[in-house]
Amino acid sequence: KFHKLAEEAVLRFQRCRESNTIRGCVYSTDTHQLATHMYASIYSVYLADWLKVIPRDQVHVIKFEDHIQNEVESINSVFDFLEVPRFSESYLKHYLENHLVRNSLKPEF
Repeated sequence: KFHKLAEEAVLRFQRCRESNTIRGCVYSTDTHQLATHMYASIYSVYLADWLKVIPRDQVHVIKFEDHIQNEVESINSVFDFLEVPRFSESYLKHYLENHLVRNSLKPEF
């Protein structure tokens, strides 16, 4: 069922793009009905809109890939951006090990 819904969402988006901008399709309620998460993940559109009203020096962007590669460095970059004290690296590693995010839809074996 998921595969069929994803295919339909992609087709709707492609049809939308034939006569609209990416921004128009991302914000379209017609295309969102099938795959809100897919369209919500086109961050460049939302980021461009935010940067029209929020100064760039007040926005901190972290790429998911960078966060996954080095969570401690990623979290420390947020602390630095917010100009708040960092936690020790050992504390952060311990915290992250004990607060793993798990996919609640995927059964654990």
